Amino acid sequence: RFVDGDERALYEVHEASFADHWGFRPSTFHAFDESLHADNWDPSLVFLAEAGGGVVGHLVAFLDENEGFVGMLGVTKPWRGRVIGTALLHRAFTEISTRDRTEVKLGVDALNPHGAVALYESVGMTVERRLDIFEWSTPDPAAESESLSHAHGVGP
Repeated sequence: RFVDGDERALYEVHEASFADHWGFRPSTFHAFDESLHADNWDPSLVFLAEAGGGVVGHLVAFLDENEGFVGMLGVTKPWRGRVIGTALLHRAFTEISTRDRTEVKLGVDALNPHGAVALYESVGMTVERRLDIFEWSTPDPAAESESLSHAHGVGP
């Protein structure tokens, strides 16, 4: 269980757990710590997994009016596939159930290459809703203009 003074360990394991995820953007300790301390921050719903002499996994949960929510769950690469994520989820489920919540939800990248979806299904979670996000970017106008100029033999 998280105790005062574990903030740096939580930050470091979070950064290490997601460093190889496709959309990862490193965060500063200050920004990470500040984002944790939202209105529903409850340090008793933060769990750290230790192995090999260090922190290798983490789970941060929150309570909404009617349910629990897993906001963060990660295990560092060398320790994946060793039921650490499963143990963290079961610990969180147990703690959340003592708070009169009968549901726990989370969001996940369905294309996560590290087995996150299979992990959640293995502990009894099911897909409630799926959201597909499509992005399209317009080209940089200056680069597009220069490219067209060169293609048509116009300009320098």
